[in-house]
Amino acid sequence: MEDAINHLMLVLKREEVAVIIGLACGTMTLWHVPLVRQVLYPFRLFNTFVHELGHGIAATATGGRFKFLIVNPNLSGEAWTAGGNRFVIASSGYLGSMLFGGALIIVTSWKNVTASGVFFCLGVGFGILCVLFVRNRFGLLMSIFLTAGLLAAGVSLDTPWDGFLLLFLAVQATLNALNSLVDLLKATVRKGVGGLENDASVMAEIFPLPAMVWAMVWGVLSLGILVGALNIAYPPG
Repeated sequence: MEDAINHLMLVLKREEVAVIIGLACGTMTLWHVPLVRQVLYPFRLFNTFVHELGHGIAATATGGRFKFLIVNPNLSGEAWTAGGNRFVIASSGYLGSMLFGGALIIVTSWKNVTASGVFFCLGVGFGILCVLFVRNRFGLLMSIFLTAGLLAAGVSLDTPWDGFLLLFLAVQATLNALNSLVDLLKATVRKGVGGLENDASVMAEIFPLPAMVWAMVWGVLSLGILVGALNIAYPPG
């Protein structure tokens, strides 16, 4: 009986890994399809919040201060900080999103953790951070909408749909840098002032590598963190 249960658990874990890989491939493909981009808008908006919060948390962790953040309808954002390590702060937008997504993948593999519980904790934590730091009208309205969505997912969704949605959210966050790589490269060429370019251009000012190189480094890192999270959550064999 115990062998049968272990075999069943192994099959379920393999299916979960297959779902994550499928989500990764689908995300990469569908992100750049105009109509589908609209469907994915809430997820991309959530990634923008996570990205800007990553800057602010990095500032606080390196001895600086997180003043506030704004998020715009075009999915750009800006985190206002004071002090701290400029290199760490500039790199922590995409890197923070990657680590957040990778951590979600690992947490969902834990036996005693439920997807509904994770959604509830995410909703509460996200809501508190937004109340503390979001300062523009659109950002506040969307933070309320996303907080309500996270809490509703934890309360309303049944198994296994809550788990699938959580995995999708995790993959979206992990591959945020890779999915934004094309836009980031375009922004660096245009030399605009958008949030996507700002991270790469600031990194180029701090460390003598072109902004495009930093964009590609973040894209490669996002894949590496996804693979690493899978290996931790589901060790080979």
